[in-house]
Amino acid sequence: MIIDKWYSDVERRVDTNRMASDLYNKIVDSYLKTGSIKTTAQNLGTYPIKVRRVLLTEGLWSSKTSKAIAELLDEGKTVAEIADILCVTEKAVQSLIPYTKGEYNLKEKSKDAIRSEEYRDRMVLTLDRQVGHTERSTKLKIIKNGQEIKVMKLMLELNTKYANMDILKKYGRVKNGITREVLVPSDITLHALNYAIQKAFGWQNSHLHCFKLHDDVFDSVTEKSLIKWADMCGLYFRFPNEERKDEFWDDDYQGNVSIKTWLKQKYTGPYFYGGITENVYTSSMEALTFIRSNEKLEVAPPFAEYLKNKDAKGHVVDIDKATTDDLKSYFMPPVDELIERLTVSEILFPEGGKVNMSDLDKLIKRKKELLVEVFPEYIETIGKVNDIKENKKLSEYKKEALIWQLINEGFYPLIDKCNIQSIPVTDKIKYEYDFGDNWEVNITCQGIYDQSENEDTQSVISEYKPLCTAIDGLPVCDDTGGIHGYTEMLNSIHGIPSDTYEYKDADGSRVWARSMGWTGRMPSPGKLF
Repeated sequence: MIIDKWYSDVERRVDTNRMASDLYNKIVDSYLKTGSIKTTAQNLGTYPIKVRRVLLTEGLWSSKTSKAIAELLDEGKTVAEIADILCVTEKAVQSLIPYTKGEYNLKEKSKDAIRSEEYRDRMVLTLDRQVGHTERSTKLKIIKNGQEIKVMKLMLELNTKYANMDILKKYGRVKNGITREVLVPSDITLHALNYAIQKAFGWQNSHLHCFKLHDDVFDSVTEKSLIKWADMCGLYFRFPNEERKDEFWDDDYQGNVSIKTWLKQKYTGPYFYGGITENVYTSSMEALTFIRSNEKLEVAPPFAEYLKNKDAKGHVVDIDKATTDDLKSYFMPPVDELIERLTVSEILFPEGGKVNMSDLDKLIKRKKELLVEVFPEYIETIGKVNDIKENKKLSEYKKEALIWQLINEGFYPLIDKCNIQSIPVTDKIKYEYDFGDNWEVNITCQGIYDQSENEDTQSVISEYKPLCTAIDGLPVCDDTGGIHGYTEMLNSIHGIPSDTYEYKDADGSRVWARSMGWTGRMPSPGKLF
């Protein structure tokens, strides 16, 4: 499947109004009705970052940071200079720059890609009936081949690179950093861990997030090869599909319970994955379709270079010789996001460990063998579905019921068969939250223990949820402007107004902070979760 690139020369030659399926206009219309970037993205099956850039372009949405970026761009500042001035990453700056006319377009999809997309959509429609059903949830629960669940010790450390540590120590009750030491069941998925991290640091699941390998680990395990990366799609990486309609498969908060209660429900076991697109088979087939549809890649110039020179040219590279750097320039969505179906024990080993590349190659080989094995069944299922669709003697209701039965009985077993257990490849990963405020949490595995190790490990298993054993620093909160803005908020609350951010008086800042769930109280480790 061929997806948007960030800023390719081809995109700039195509007028915005020619976006596939009028997505640009649909984004605008949907946002005017919903007033929510996240809901608009979810309804249209696209990325919120794309929605935000469209709204920026149309003048329908802005933030303090986007306004500051626009002013600095007008002054002739580069992305790197703006990132340094605003204390954010270059990626955060790029995500808040409006599209230019003609910059945005989708390439024409191949027939294979269209067929794959149509079939995937039918899977998702069926999924809508399955999510929340106990029988399906139990079936999808990730089990370690009958092995006893372990307890893993994780250190969660908020990146405070751009923070004033003196302010954090004075007002944020910080000794060494904003950290949380937690014990978790080894079968907790990254998807469920997200909710635990939200609770641990005082956020309310209001923005996008992702898990990633650190750059050096990503380069090492992929060997900087596009083909090796494609081999690892479904095992470790999401295929960068902008039409992942089931990304929010369990985002069902309705406001009838407190956000803390809702988060607890999410990070408490048993753990399972209820979507479609992160399964080994689905991700792998998308990666294979992408490779088969592209003998060569048109790689755009670096974004910073494009801003300096709008006539900057990219280069063309053979698909089998392309690097992961080429891949990052080609796709708009990140290519290094980890699939959240993974359990922590499938991605992390204790500090000091080392990935066995030979075992990784064996895992990839086994995945390929399974794909070859189930492919005939996949084709047979598609044929049966098409036969039903073309049967004029059947009512639409009957067609839908038969297709649902085929998918449930034919497709799900294929998924289960291909979802083999991955092996850990690193001792640390990173969690990114709110791509505007740019929060980052470093996650390090500090040990793996038996259930009976001590009372704490026994509690983790009996309660089937994380347990916090140590805390440093007050919780932060959403929409402060990142770690730098959080320190400005602390200053303002204690009577020191800020000229940079909108924290002009102590009373106003306190009221606003409370509205975001921030109390200024240090949580007790044992009661955090």
